[in-house]
Amino acid sequence: MVFTRFQKPAAFVPGDTMRSASRANYNRIWRGLFENKMSTRNIEPLSRSGAWNTEYFTYHKAALSALEELVRKAVNLQVHVEELKSQYQDPHYVFYLTMDRREKLEVLSVTVEIFCCMSVEAFLNFYGFVRLGEEFFKQNYERIGITQKLGALLATSQQILLPKDAEITKLVRKMFDRRNALVHPKTKEVDL
Repeated sequence: MVFTRFQKPAAFVPGDTMRSASRANYNRIWRGLFENKMSTRNIEPLSRSGAWNTEYFTYHKAALSALEELVRKAVNLQVHVEELKSQYQDPHYVFYLTMDRREKLEVLSVTVEIFCCMSVEAFLNFYGFVRLGEEFFKQNYERIGITQKLGALLATSQQILLPKDAEITKLVRKMFDRRNALVHPKTKEVDL
């Protein structure tokens, strides 16, 4: 039997291969759907009214703030390096003199990367939670990978199917691969 989502199926005719109990169960379910006895939920607009506790805005502001600081300090370091190069001929000595500042920049860069990923994930969780509801989101989306979550949320809520090689998918995957390498460091043996 073929029917669309909101179309009640045709009545069962005698001689149908379904057993009577199954038929009764099936009809009870459909009656429940159309008489609002069963709980159903539509995809909500992002602008729906309500209140949610999310860390998205905090992570987003932290990522932007750290990025601004990183850019400012990187420019200052470059100016400082140029000044040192004019004083000292040895580039290795200049590198040595600025090593502490370079290490601090690296830490700040990692901070930016991690907060960017936290911001992306927090936003996707917020978006899915608001659009799909807490119960459905937690049951179906909360624990899937980030690129799968992105694709599934866009497909479900916007009817947009992302190809596997979509630019946003590749970018998010690259960000989270880098984040995973940073927060789950591995030791590797090297040849001397």
